[in-house]
Amino acid sequence: MILSVIITKTMKIKIGDTVTASLFGGKLVTGIIESIEICAADSKYGRTVETCDLNKYSNGVVDLDCGHWCYFYQIKSVN
Repeated sequence: MILSVIITKTMKIKIGDTVTASLFGGKLVTGIIESIEICAADSKYGRTVETCDLNKYSNGVVDLDCGHWCYFYQIKSVN
């Protein structure tokens, strides 16, 4: 009997976290999360939340203190 184990990396974010994101064009930016919105598909606006598990929600937007915003899928790391 073969037992398969799947390990998934949990990426939870919250307001105040520092994240690195890859913007359109490949530019990397690092900033502090100021707001998080869980959105419907293909939308930039949605429900504001304090925390979010990116493995559970694939559509959303994060506003950063550096003047940029990004979609959830653009977040590469939580520092």
